[in-house]
Amino acid sequence: MKNFFIHIGMPRTGTTFLQKKVFPNIEGFNSYSLPYSHYNEAFHKMIYMDDSLYDEEEFLKEVRQFKGENVILSNENFIGQSLFYYHSNRTRIAQRLHKAMPNATIILYLRNQIDILKSLYLITVSWKESKSLDEFVWTKRDPYTINNYHDGNLNYGEKEGYYSTFETHERLDGYIYNNLIELYKDLFPNVEIILYEDFINDPVKVQKRLENIFSCNFNETVSASFKNKEVMNQGVNKRQAVWLSKINKWQDVVEDSDFNSRALNRLKRWVKNNLHSDKELEFSAEVRQEIVDFYRPYNQALAKKYPELELENYAKEYLL
Repeated sequence: MKNFFIHIGMPRTGTTFLQKKVFPNIEGFNSYSLPYSHYNEAFHKMIYMDDSLYDEEEFLKEVRQFKGENVILSNENFIGQSLFYYHSNRTRIAQRLHKAMPNATIILYLRNQIDILKSLYLITVSWKESKSLDEFVWTKRDPYTINNYHDGNLNYGEKEGYYSTFETHERLDGYIYNNLIELYKDLFPNVEIILYEDFINDPVKVQKRLENIFSCNFNETVSASFKNKEVMNQGVNKRQAVWLSKINKWQDVVEDSDFNSRALNRLKRWVKNNLHSDKELEFSAEVRQEIVDFYRPYNQALAKKYPELELENYAKEYLL
């Protein structure tokens, strides 16, 4: 019987570091992560395909091909695809993973929501996002009510729906950690939760925690990775983000021309390589307060239910 360890995210919590520097180098373990755990057809269908079309046996057959007694599986999209998919496939993925590997140990990294939302934006704006940071995180909208309908207002736009499936927004709901933790705890016998802030401030502590989870001592290669705490897949700075969001407004205009697309991409590379700044992009004071107020009661409940997380060590980030 294989021992499965499934790392499910969250995004922007050192996933690339784990997938490249840690998991593949743990002796006695076989690691399966990106691109395989996302773009392999069986995995891609497991993540996105509707139940009416999904072939459960196809995914089970894929899992049976894993080699070795100890298997680490990693993909941060197991927590539900973010952006305009809005984590709507979260429960379905968890149930399918449980069906294939019911005794697996789940590894979940958390990061305070202000920082994780900002970090998601700074990665997305490197690609094609043209919204500002405040616009990217959708905190409020004008609801469409039955009275609006009775009054003849029939022009309510799709982009204003609670889930705007044509716009790359992040909604706050997907980062309520309480629901995610309970979902996996109801399905799996062991859910290990690690704070990204602990990794940043005390990587040796996190290393020891992972060694305990995997019941082994890491070799010098892995230990050195924690000691060096190499930053990977880093987002852009404030100055770069501002310029990239402006440049990205031309993305759809030029995409039909190879020449123009290449020119736009060269300009974006120049911005990333030459516009240096020590300043970080921040939410406006109003939007930041809305986000903090939204998550505070959830995080307070989380701290009370799981004192072992020691969220009080990062009260400013999670609780205040």
